[in-house]
Amino acid sequence: MIEFALGIIVGVLFMALVDDKIKIRKAKLSEKAREPTEQEIRNAERAAREYMNFMTYDGTTQDEIK
Repeated sequence: MIEFALGIIVGVLFMALVDDKIKIRKAKLSEKAREPTEQEIRNAERAAREYMNFMTYDGTTQDEIK
């Protein structure tokens, strides 16, 4: 039981020391999300169509995705 409590204490202390260096809890909120470009939108839609074709494939020939 003492080993368990000691492990918890060491873990908390270690996390307090490491937290400042790796900045787990400090996220950059100043960066704003950008709008996707037209090409990125087309690529995402094409990938969604390809995935849908893959998941619904039953062995028959399919139309080519443009």
